[in-house]
Amino acid sequence: MPSDEIILLRIRNWKRFQHYKGRNPPWIKLYNSLLDDYEFQALTELTQRHAFHLMLLASNTGNRIPFDPTWVAKRINARSKVDMVVLITCGFLEGYNNDAKIMLAERFHTATPIRLETDKIRDRLEPPIPPRGGMDGFEEFWKIYPKRVGKKAAEKSWKRITGVPKEKIIQAIKAQVEGDHFRGTDGGLYELNPATWLNQGRWEDEIRKPQEEPKPKSVQELIEERRKVRAREEAENAS
Repeated sequence: MPSDEIILLRIRNWKRFQHYKGRNPPWIKLYNSLLDDYEFQALTELTQRHAFHLMLLASNTGNRIPFDPTWVAKRINARSKVDMVVLITCGFLEGYNNDAKIMLAERFHTATPIRLETDKIRDRLEPPIPPRGGMDGFEEFWKIYPKRVGKKAAEKSWKRITGVPKEKIIQAIKAQVEGDHFRGTDGGLYELNPATWLNQGRWEDEIRKPQEEPKPKSVQELIEERRKVRAREEAENAS
């Protein structure tokens, strides 16, 4: 199939919304449902304007639109490129019939290039997912800190911190808690209030290695210790 063969497109659901008895109507219909169409609203304002002009064009061509951006731009008096690939991507345009749909697939080899373009649009418009614990991470810090007192003061101190990634602070408090950083040499707790910890920049403290628990003695070692005790007791009794 020649690569330069013109592919006919049509506006999806045209007959459902545009009820004409004849060709070349003086007006077209717009429906409020477009405001709820995510893919359409994800388009740039320029591409949306081109879409409306294409509806005017479709009303004069029997909803037959050639996949020819240069010709389309001239027909709708567009002063910029008409991105027909994006309009196909969002589902506004589709192949006029099954043959046209097959030709589209062959033109792009796979649906991947078009799908990737949609993903770019969605990534541009969807708001980023907030980090765990709220937009600034304070709630996550608060849940980890071992002494949860003075929350309002701690939050004020948290917001005053600049120039330090909040994720670094959260990772530091995790490591300090896991490393018994808040436990004294006598085993007692001596936690700072969270506001004080933040104000002093204690996330920069060197992480203390957790104290290793004594290795349990083997059965043989216990027997040997018991033998030595008995020998010592016998020696003391003999004297």
